[in-house]
Amino acid sequence: MNIYVAGIFWVLGAAAVAAVVAYLVRRIGETDGIMENNEAAGQVFTIVGGLHAVLLAFVLISLFDSVNAAEDGSYREADSLVAASWAADALPEPTRTDVRDLSISYAGTVADQEWPLMREGNGDAGDDGWRQLDQLRVSVAAAAVSDEWQNDRRPRPRRSCGRSTRPGRSG
Repeated sequence: MNIYVAGIFWVLGAAAVAAVVAYLVRRIGETDGIMENNEAAGQVFTIVGGLHAVLLAFVLISLFDSVNAAEDGSYREADSLVAASWAADALPEPTRTDVRDLSISYAGTVADQEWPLMREGNGDAGDDGWRQLDQLRVSVAAAAVSDEWQNDRRPRPRRSCGRSTRPGRSG
């Protein structure tokens, strides 16, 4: 069951139980001292409502921080991949073509396989992307360079290539 649907059922269920209990207390309970109890209950509800507002603010801030962190991570990953692909122009053939092909393949794997799995809430997006990044790293490391300029221009993709965690893992 979707977590949002389950959450709505819990909230509506708790509200229904509270309404039934309040109705029964009002219907069956004594009427003496109701005004004093209403004033005390009003103060309690004011405090509880304020605490709920603060809690809601923290939850929303945490949610927006997580979304921003994921967005920033995807931008860093894309920038790193583009930089590696552009820097490959300085490498000799066939490494240049290998790096470009692996970059395109990796981008396709992430966009077509990993992101949809993450969107569905799957905790593990697989290791295909990591294997492609390892192949990219090996291809660049094995490239034959003819001078110091090419060696300086050689892309050095990091193990994570902008990723802060393994695909599909949080943290």
